[in-house]
Amino acid sequence: MKCNFILSAILFIFLIGCTVKPLTLNKSTGFFPANKTVSQEDVRVKLPIKGKSGYQFVYLSQYIKPELHDSIQESYRTLHTQSLSQLNMGKVLNSKQFKELMSQNGIDKKNVSFSNSGLTKLAKKVGPFLKIHIRLEAENSEWDRYTIEVFDPVQGKEVFNVSTVPLILFTTEKDMIYPSINELIKWWEGQEN
Repeated sequence: MKCNFILSAILFIFLIGCTVKPLTLNKSTGFFPANKTVSQEDVRVKLPIKGKSGYQFVYLSQYIKPELHDSIQESYRTLHTQSLSQLNMGKVLNSKQFKELMSQNGIDKKNVSFSNSGLTKLAKKVGPFLKIHIRLEAENSEWDRYTIEVFDPVQGKEVFNVSTVPLILFTTEKDMIYPSINELIKWWEGQEN
């Protein structure tokens, strides 16, 4: 009985320690604190957009590997939303909020495809926006791949993609997440207003 309690306590402490914590954008540098930078070979797509100030919001979709505990998955979702909200790319909407926006614009969500081609049709009705899809998935039994994809429905194509497999064991924020988000910041800041 005592052994079960100890094992449960260790597991609980481990789970709490594994949640990721949002960091604050450093206003003087314009970037998040990070232990490293992304290798340029991990930046797969980096195309221009025009009139970035005209983009009204960001539709954020996420895939967090299902083998993670629900609380850890939720901490990743919260981190992504809070971090992207600091980038001045427009309001960050999750899937539920995005569907509400469609309803407010008189769009029947049953008739809308959330595929990239469906989002292109939708942008013609609601105005320019960006779709950011973030994936955290197992690369193999030891390492994870972290990917940020930006799709521009106005142009109908992917305009940014960074995908990396950092060789880290525990500290995911400063070694995996924020180097990729900082690369997204560099891309966004380089776009024309």
